[in-house]
This record gives sequence, C-alpha cells and structure tokens, in this order.
Amino acid sequence: MTALEQEISGARIKRVAAEPYDVQNYGDIWRFRVKAEDDPDPEGDIRVWIDALTGEMVYFQDGRDYFRATDPAITLDEAERIAEAYLRDRNESSDVVKTFAVLSTADTPLGERNGPYHFVYRRSIDDVLCLYDKITLEIDSIDGRVVSYYKIWRVSDNDTMADPDPSITEDAAQERVLAYLNDTYGTDPGDIATRATELRWYDLAAQHRRSQESITLPLAWRIEFDDEWYRSQDPPRTAEVWIDAHSGEVLSAAYNHLRR
Repeated sequence: MTALEQEISGARIKRVAAEPYDVQNYGDIWRFRVKAEDDPDPEGDIRVWIDALTGEMVYFQDGRDYFRATDPAITLDEAERIAEAYLRDRNESSDVVKTFAVLSTADTPLGERNGPYHFVYRRSIDDVLCLYDKITLEIDSIDGRVVSYYKIWRVSDNDTMADPDPSITEDAAQERVLAYLNDTYGTDPGDIATRATELRWYDLAAQHRRSQESITLPLAWRIEFDDEWYRSQDPPRTAEVWIDAHSGEVLSAAYNHLRR
C-alpha cells in the first residue's frame, strides 16, 4: 500500500482489489484497482500493474476525473519537463528517446475537454530505436500530475542483436521494397512514393516470446510509402514494409493490395 501511494502522487489509498492478469500476452502480472480517499468521482479508479517476478510497476492509469477545466493550464514544454523528471526519478531516462508528443482530449460529464499530454519514449539500443519496447507517459494538462505510465520492456540483456551498422543501404532497401511489391502484388513501381525510411530493431519476437529463452533480434529498415489509392483516401494513408538490414529479407508488410 505504501509503495503504491509513493508511486501515485496525491493518492491516499482507501481500498485495493488485486487479481492475476493475462499471462500469455502480458507475462506474470498482478493487476490492482485502487480507490483514493479524496476522489470525488465515484467511478474513477487508479489501475496499477505489478510484475509478479520482479515487483516492478509496469503500468498505472489514474482514472480520476476532477471535472476538469476546458483549457490546459500548462504548456507542452512544461509537461515534457515533468515527464522527463519523472523518468529520471525512475532511472529510466538514459536509454529512451522521445518520438511523440501531443495534447489529447478527454470525455467528461461536462463534455469534451483537453485531456493529458501524451508522450512516447522509445527504447534505444546501440543508438537504434526499438519497434515495440517503449515507455508511454501522460501528464495532466491542468495540474501537471503524471496520470498514466506504461513500460513495455521485452528485450533482455541475454538477447543477441545484429550489428547496428546496416549491410544494406537505405537506397537499396527502398529498391527492395519496390521489387517486392511488384513481384508479390504486380504493383507498378512508378506508382509508389516513399514517405519515410528509418532504422529500427525489429523486436517482434521478443514481444511475443513465451519463455525466457534468448532470441536474436534483426536490424531492419522500416519503409513507409503510399500509392495513388492510398493518397486518394480522406485522410491520406500510408503502408509499410520492414526489410532486414543485413539479409534484405522482407520481415513484414502492411499493404492493402485488395483495394478497389
């Protein structure tokens, strides 16, 4: 109880309910529902997940509403400083990189209001970002409270990672995508426009592992692109293909080839 109160600013815990969670998808997790004594919202709980093996908190969500005001009282920059201080306090700031920051919206009993600032910090290994391993944080836009934290950390120190310097260049990876689309779907390469190319650890195998056995993570190029059909959508959409940065193998593809 004391540990939970220390993790969640301003919460004096009145009651706690605990239950085992989805082990297959999330690992050995205990899930807690916490009600704070000073919460005027009868429906708003604080939800906390604790790793049953390490005792580490991997997730919390502060669902208290407080009938918030319409406009944010703190800026995005101020919220980011709060988020980074929170990560420093947890010793989690040295191996993550901020990749996303936005002011979200929230539905309240008084209608839609500006919600928390939402931040995504992706894990960095050998100066390459992971695909899945990340920390998400939400900072209340009214009072600056940390209202949500979620850590996905599936890559272990025992996992083997490829050389972080790619054998295949960015241009060669883009050409491999065009050849793959033409060979697989009969798509005219002239219709394809590349929108972004980035190097990432393709940690899908670590995300879905069912045991503690070590795995080998491939280094991959993520190629984001569109074609005439994707560009015609409202709003315009994009597709992506992941290419092994050493072998040139297509690791995955998200492309709607059955469009009309």
